Amino acid sequence: MWHSFEVDPSDWRLHASKELRSQLLAQLKVLTVSSEPGGAKNLVAVAQEFNEVAVFKNCCSRGAVPVFKASGLKYEQAGHINKLSDAVALLQTVRPDVILSGRGIDPASFERRITRAAQTLQVPCIGVIDEWYDYRKNYEDASGNLTGLPDIVCCPDNQARQEAIHDGLPVDILHVTGSPALASVFDQRERYQNLKPAGLNPVSREAEGPVIVFLSEIIRPELVGSPASQHGEGPGYSEHSVRESLRDCLEGVFGQFSVIEKLHPSSGMQDYPALGTKTIGWQTVKDKDLGLLFWQADIVVGMRTAALIEAWLYGTATVSFQPGLIGENRCTAVRKRLIPCFSQPGSLEEWLRSQSFERKMSLVARPGFACREAAGNVFSVLENLAVRH
Repeated sequence: MWHSFEVDPSDWRLHASKELRSQLLAQLKVLTVSSEPGGAKNLVAVAQEFNEVAVFKNCCSRGAVPVFKASGLKYEQAGHINKLSDAVALLQTVRPDVILSGRGIDPASFERRITRAAQTLQVPCIGVIDEWYDYRKNYEDASGNLTGLPDIVCCPDNQARQEAIHDGLPVDILHVTGSPALASVFDQRERYQNLKPAGLNPVSREAEGPVIVFLSEIIRPELVGSPASQHGEGPGYSEHSVRESLRDCLEGVFGQFSVIEKLHPSSGMQDYPALGTKTIGWQTVKDKDLGLLFWQADIVVGMRTAALIEAWLYGTATVSFQPGLIGENRCTAVRKRLIPCFSQPGSLEEWLRSQSFERKMSLVARPGFACREAAGNVFSVLENLAVRH
């Protein structure tokens, strides 16, 4: 359960009638800000569920833009917010009652600028954690100070809250709400079960045999195999080395197969040429719906992306492949023991041979971090913070 706020019992708004309170909150203006896909998915889930209850103004940039574009929600791009003064000007124009923000791991990110502007103008701000790592790094500056910390931080589960506390975030601002994004994934899976969308394939099969979805990421190439990677600053591989190693493993196990490589939203198609041969159909896609890809796939392979949890929720055979892994394994699905991880090609090949491809035969029950109430819990935090201010 997320933790209740301490409020002033003399505040007249707390004693207002339900009708008056409803009218007050119906006028609630929420500004959402995001620059990363993971954060955007959480904000979209909340805005879609409560867009008739409150007024949402959605501003996004970079990898968050395709997420909002696909959602059907109205949004504005925020590439012009380059300085703190730009962020202050945006807030003075929009005049939000409360801000709902994704995480901004980049110290110069859009989210960080808006959060600092909110502190300057005393606008309440809520952040949503979308991954189970980098808790402090999401909010600290170059000196290690928590200058980008929102008033409240919503955590996907108690594990994330405890890890965030251990990482140095204040206990009293951390609230367990569940993940609106992952709750939406589970809801979509349930709809697919009822509608049987087996024919709704987002891409065509280019070869016989199993369909493998490969989730590419952007791994900083200068860290691969460098001294920095020896100190935990890089994983010891790149998405390019992984895709080539994956191709070799698949060729060693299957005669024919199809690979659908789903690129990171910030990737350029020109940087990832297809690796097909006479026995491989290899396609690179960027804007295809992940849910349909996961439903179509026989196997999903990734490195450390949070989307591996989504694939697991769909009941598809899912694996993390990190050949040459150095240091900590940052794949949340592996850390939660939801899926296996292999750092040696031979181990992956053995696992591939063991798959029966009986599709969706072991669908998992709804986990706590994907609880039905996740979006509602986050919105309740918004409501309470709005009432306090």
